[in-house]
Amino acid sequence: MEKSLRIELLEKRAQLEQIKDTLTKEFVGFDNLIESVIDKINSWYNFSHMQEQPRIINIWGAKNSGKLSLVKRLVQLLELTSQSEIVSLLTPSPEEETSTPTSLVTILKDFQFPSSEEMNKELHQRTWGAISKSEKMDKQPLIFILGDINSVYLNITGEGMTGSINADKLKELLQLYFTREQIALLGEHHLIIPSLTAGEINQLISNRVEQIHDTFMTTYGVPFLFDVTVPVFIYNQFIRSRNQTGISVSDMIDKYVFQFTNEVLTEAAIHNIAFDTIQIRESNGMMIADYVREQQSIYQFKYQFIKKLSKGTTAIPAPEVDLSKRVWKSTPKFKQSRLSA
Repeated sequence: MEKSLRIELLEKRAQLEQIKDTLTKEFVGFDNLIESVIDKINSWYNFSHMQEQPRIINIWGAKNSGKLSLVKRLVQLLELTSQSEIVSLLTPSPEEETSTPTSLVTILKDFQFPSSEEMNKELHQRTWGAISKSEKMDKQPLIFILGDINSVYLNITGEGMTGSINADKLKELLQLYFTREQIALLGEHHLIIPSLTAGEINQLISNRVEQIHDTFMTTYGVPFLFDVTVPVFIYNQFIRSRNQTGISVSDMIDKYVFQFTNEVLTEAAIHNIAFDTIQIRESNGMMIADYVREQQSIYQFKYQFIKKLSKGTTAIPAPEVDLSKRVWKSTPKFKQSRLSA
């Protein structure tokens, strides 16, 4: 083996190991899934130019289970975002059939068990069209097919948890809906998103909140402290909204933490606020930021995220978040209890 090839392989192996560690920390409870994904892209990552066909990986999970977030983050860590595309199999674009393939990584989302023969035919044609474009490329692409596993539950008596469906059982069910040609098209790699426990969801939220804190601190030198009420609030809102289409843990974090943090910094710039740290907490559906200097809160920025309802009713997320409607006032003496980095 030439020295240059050996060094290249060792470097790529180290990079994949680092990516696996990063994903495992960010996606709590997905350890086995992440390890399987890394293992299945290994040979493609090392020798994509020598592959004779696309490397296809199917990832199955319930809606909003984190399939797309995981794959997008993986592509980002591989530094292939600019060479990737996301295609919805439910909403084809007019240019799709004639477009020239340029993406080394393609993410086909919204794949599902067909509800009719017509849907089966259309799903097959669209999936095949996306994969067959790879024949025109110099390098065989990496293709992720993200499948909705919800319809699988309808065919399993007494098995209502994602974790109870293994890859072999899934392949058996595929034979009920697809032809051999179609099953072969999907390839042999079928992975299933595990069901997360309440503790794992909480840990996932806490990890992301800490990551936001660390990013602002290391990149911009802005010290943020998040009260423990913040991840608890996000978790509660996720549980209430998890059945809504398009709602995920990442969406909740972006909505309640990242957007609010952005506005908090904008507010500081507008009013030229000099602070030692910014401390964020949640109270009764309201996110509150205190700008602290010399252990005192000198300014406060608020936003009411949750509609105020009559007593005895359950709070629900406000339909739209309009952070331009700011509410601020002089603040009382600040208490540092229950605040952590």
